[in-house]
Amino acid sequence: MKNMKNIKKFFLCTKHESIKMVLKKIIKNGTRTIVVIDPRRKLLGTLTEGDIQRFLLKNNNINLKITKIYNKNPQKINLKMIKNHNLIEKFINKQIGLIPVVNNKNILQNVITWSEVFKAEKSKSELKKIDVVIMAGGKGER
Repeated sequence: MKNMKNIKKFFLCTKHESIKMVLKKIIKNGTRTIVVIDPRRKLLGTLTEGDIQRFLLKNNNINLKITKIYNKNPQKINLKMIKNHNLIEKFINKQIGLIPVVNNKNILQNVITWSEVFKAEKSKSELKKIDVVIMAGGKGER
């Protein structure tokens, strides 16, 4: 789990940033989601690639602010209750890329990502255990 000092800027944005700038951050963070906070780090919501895609289908201006399109009622976990949550179940059932962790005043304390919970990154030693790799190609005409 990341502590607040280690949360990189591309996991966070303000509601006054443009869709274009937020998309760049989402691409960098790899979770398909970003956390929207105010200047005091109060959690305002989250914004996903899907939210942006749905908006852009109706309005093609990528330079607009995210103010009206982010989710103002996001999934979150209170820091004091984190041990009581089944994170795996929450990630799978809600199909989310990250979960903000907040204190009792709704101030962002941490961000937990899918890859942290599921340990998606394979170590090089695990990959060395693969005996055979089959590479197939073609036009698929048969």
